[in-house]
Amino acid sequence: MNILLVIIALIGIALLAYFFLMPSSKVHTEVRIDAAPGRVWDVFADFERYPEWNPYITSMRGEWKAGGKIGILVRNLDGSEGKYRPDVYEVIPGRSLVWGTDGKYPGLIKARHSFSLVPDGEGTRFIHAEKVSGWTVRGLDMTIYEPTYRNFNEALKKRVEQGN
Repeated sequence: MNILLVIIALIGIALLAYFFLMPSSKVHTEVRIDAAPGRVWDVFADFERYPEWNPYITSMRGEWKAGGKIGILVRNLDGSEGKYRPDVYEVIPGRSLVWGTDGKYPGLIKARHSFSLVPDGEGTRFIHAEKVSGWTVRGLDMTIYEPTYRNFNEALKKRVEQGN
């Protein structure tokens, strides 16, 4: 009986460690845009026009609803490109968009890339962030993406404020 209790306790500790001590990394950027959230959203959500102004995401296509799947082509600051097929987790027009992955196997990787539009007086605070967690991300420093995300934010700000 004592051995069974010890085994149950060890399993419980392992599960707690698995869910609460999982490695994670994040990046958080934001910019204030001199336009109402609705105007910022109109430019942000016009994915077909991204190649005209967006230095980071050069193509986005897919089902823009929770549960949908999208295809993204990105251009990194070093000129390299990457293709991603994340799931859409949240779309609240005028407020937020969240995509990411839970990976093929639970616990290995979980990523959430988010965009939030927050009213800020006469303007909008645009928040662009990503958090990655899981056992495969140990040692990953997401802040390396901060310059790329800032470039995206500044390009969006310029596009919105110039009235394009």
